[in-house]
Amino acid sequence: MEFLKITSFQNNSVKHAVKLRERRDREKEQLTLLEGYRELTRAREYGMEIVECFFAPEQFLGENEYPLMESFAADGIKVMQVTPQILTKLAYRDRPEGLIATAKMKRHTLADMPVVPNGLYLVAEAIEKALPGANCGACGFSGCAGYAAAL
Repeated sequence: MEFLKITSFQNNSVKHAVKLRERRDREKEQLTLLEGYRELTRAREYGMEIVECFFAPEQFLGENEYPLMESFAADGIKVMQVTPQILTKLAYRDRPEGLIATAKMKRHTLADMPVVPNGLYLVAEAIEKALPGANCGACGFSGCAGYAAAL
């Protein structure tokens, strides 16, 4: 399958994704960045709506990435092949895995929680701020935001 190839940092999709590195822009647009094969597949399983995906095959760590890109394209998601330099600029990690996607944020409220008789509930608020923000990827997520959302 042929994918759109982007080699310019001035491409509108690339510039938009770079802006999403800033929390203010993510909150304003209700979009987030997802990085890496594991995080993208988990987000999809979780039901997050992937908007567009960037990939640099030179940075792939395995052989499962192309089938994932093809399934994204089959689902109507805009999939773009970029240079390793562009993907590195979009990445949070020191060693990018070759995949970054934008996805719509899922919001949860207390009203969304099921009510269990005599249930014990724990509400964690703003836990991302308490996380170290270092050694990214060691927990299995590309950044503290993904880890905090999973908690």
